[in-house]
Amino acid sequence: MKQTLFFLFAISSLFCTAQENITSSFIYQDNFRDFKTYVPQAYLDNSNEAVPLLLNLHGYGSVNWQQEIYGDFRPIADAENFIICHPNGTLDPDGSLYWNAGFESTIDDVGFLSALIDSLKILYNIDDEKVFSTGMSNGGFMSLTLACELPNKVKAVASVTGSMTDFQINNCTNTNPIPMMQIHGTNDQTVLYEGSGGVEGIENVVGFWVNHNGCDSLALETDVLDNDTGDNSTATRYDFNQNCGDDASVVFYKVENGGHTWPGASFLIPGEVTNLDFDASAVIWEFFCPESTFTGINRITNKREVKVYPNPSNEHLQITISDSENLVSIQIYSETGKFVSEQTESHFNISELSSGFYFLKIKTDAGIYTKRFVKE
Repeated sequence: MKQTLFFLFAISSLFCTAQENITSSFIYQDNFRDFKTYVPQAYLDNSNEAVPLLLNLHGYGSVNWQQEIYGDFRPIADAENFIICHPNGTLDPDGSLYWNAGFESTIDDVGFLSALIDSLKILYNIDDEKVFSTGMSNGGFMSLTLACELPNKVKAVASVTGSMTDFQINNCTNTNPIPMMQIHGTNDQTVLYEGSGGVEGIENVVGFWVNHNGCDSLALETDVLDNDTGDNSTATRYDFNQNCGDDASVVFYKVENGGHTWPGASFLIPGEVTNLDFDASAVIWEFFCPESTFTGINRITNKREVKVYPNPSNEHLQITISDSENLVSIQIYSETGKFVSEQTESHFNISELSSGFYFLKIKTDAGIYTKRFVKE
């Protein structure tokens, strides 16, 4: 198989601070493939220590920068010192980006992601035993595909609103246990909780990995604290961690009434229920690296105290944050990720902005928060 790698590096302006957010590309099997790599300041200061690598895969019809913002791991990477890669899929006949997660397609995304991991290991000091994959929807499907087809490189996976096809479950070639987390809403109308049309139901997917990893079928069941009583959703965590081969546990977050959404996301999708009782990004990282000190509860609490009002607005915005934090800067980005302006005060004028959607990157001395607002 002929593979030619042409690296085209450019520093992206989207949410780039002291860290590096690098847009790169190469040709794989005659297809142009591009990706973004988020490198935290701690790694830039000292690259002698091998660090984890996290693949964060977008959903169908989405793009990498949207997943970077929506399923956001960047504040965690800053705190825990790991590299994040946000690759793009390829275009389907309808012009939407997708991952070939066991579907009828000639695109070899497993091969591409394998080559991508190899390439990143050349560029960065990556810990071979801490390469992980997660993703939203189709990106979750793809992460579970990697668990079956690339376990020699990807050491643990987590799926949010994704599933597996019947064919994948019946033809999973991996014979070794691999840690797996599944997060899914019972009211997901895109990837149905019960399954449909050749896509397995979520409890069947969880059961498959419990059996595959040799874990006891009886789980430790824990109700997630209902931290936000107004989100119209609750969650239960199931830990299958007894007698698993190679200690490869399976964790399932069942999100009651949850929609096709990322729990704890910084902004809400209209018409969809988003659970705000836990932070999917934080619990995924805790699962991948149990020694992590970055907790989902603390992140949810701090994010809830970040307010943007009035929203929508046509003249001024006011930002409030937790009393325990100090504001550093507020950056405004267009809906396509183009930098617009930077503010240092919590109250500022937006009257000169064109009407539309914008993102705020709110940086404090304790973290970075992303909020969305509408300019009327």
